[in-house]
Formats: sequence, C-alpha cells, structure tokens
Amino acid sequence: MKYIVLISILSLTLATPIWAEWTEVTGFNDNRNYIDFKRIRKANGLIYFWQITDLLEPTEEGHLSFKTYFKADCETSRIMILSMSTYKLPMGEGDGTTFTPPAEWKHPTPDSLAQTRLKAICNLG
Repeated sequence: MKYIVLISILSLTLATPIWAEWTEVTGFNDNRNYIDFKRIRKANGLIYFWQITDLLEPTEEGHLSFKTYFKADCETSRIMILSMSTYKLPMGEGDGTTFTPPAEWKHPTPDSLAQTRLKAICNLG
C-alpha cells in the first residue's frame, strides 16, 4: 500500500509542469512575458537568455505561447533572436515548432516591451 501511495505521488509530481524558474517580467496587450533568470548565460560580453510569451488569445494558427532564445548586447543596447518555438498550449507546453529567424541585431524603441526586457537582463550584469 505504501508503494502505491508513493508511486501515485511521484506520478503526479512528474506529470505537473514546473514553472518555478519562469519569472514574469512584463505584460503587453494582456499577454504575459516570462524570463528564466536561472538559465541566463554570459559569454564574450553578451548575455543569452530564454523568454516565454503567453498570449491572451491564440494566433490564426492556434498558437498560445512562444519560447524565444535571445542574445543581448548591453554595451550597444541591442538584441537578437537566435531561435523561436511556437506552441498551442500556454507556457511553452506540448509539441513545439522551432524556427531560426535571420540573424539580425535590433535596437529596441524607447519605452517598448523589448527595451524593458533588455534593461531587466542587463541590470543583472
């Protein structure tokens, strides 16, 4: 009987998504944006980090969330998307479709979501 209870508890624990590493940083148009501060990496003067965007309403394709891997240059206030995955479930859950956009640095416009995100990441360094 003890083993059945233990197995039941472990099954529930392993089946439940763990979102503790995702910290909400800002919302935009009722969407929610989260950064995984535990997985931020610094190399050669650049910062690499992950973000999840949860949408209030699905896109035309039925996507409810995006998981994006960024590279940030705090010295010149610019950012580049290295990889993006789309998901039909919130918080990047379920099967995702990953694509790599063209490598292009972008300078966030003042008072934008991108600038807020960049400041949050750069303030850690």
